[in-house]
Amino acid sequence: MDINELPPENVEAAEQLQAAGWDLNQQEQILNSGDGFRSADYQEGDSMYGFSSEGWPKGADSPYWMDEPTFQEMQTRFRDPVEGAWDSLGIKNHLALPCYNQANAVYRGQLTETQSVVISTINPAAENVIYQSADGTELLNFERSMTGGGSQFAPALNTMGNIAEHGGP
Repeated sequence: MDINELPPENVEAAEQLQAAGWDLNQQEQILNSGDGFRSADYQEGDSMYGFSSEGWPKGADSPYWMDEPTFQEMQTRFRDPVEGAWDSLGIKNHLALPCYNQANAVYRGQLTETQSVVISTINPAAENVIYQSADGTELLNFERSMTGGGSQFAPALNTMGNIAEHGGP
């Protein structure tokens, strides 16, 4: 990724991501998956949340989190207040999660240091989905579009601690 070829509005985000320890590949993924880059200051101990697949916890090396108000908004929008059930497909669509992320587990971590976090609005995305039979025969092949529109927060690399499952859809 050549910082000189980035749109001016992404240069500051790229510089902040580099200073936060993200390698060029990860910086490029973050910049390509979002828009409307901005930053906000958070304190050591502030909670961040992320959706993942059950049995696949989020790690401190993930740049895709959300802050407490954003998580509360997700609960209001995608969690049935009576049953407590989450709309995993709605979450996947809103966050443009890849097919391997089933969005059926929520993880909470805490920032281990005070920092400015890069935030962006998630772009629409698409992925190819292929269903195969047990013998490998392709049964179905289609492209699934996701609207995005949610927010993603990229704290500095390895600054998420106390990561634990917080419940799930």
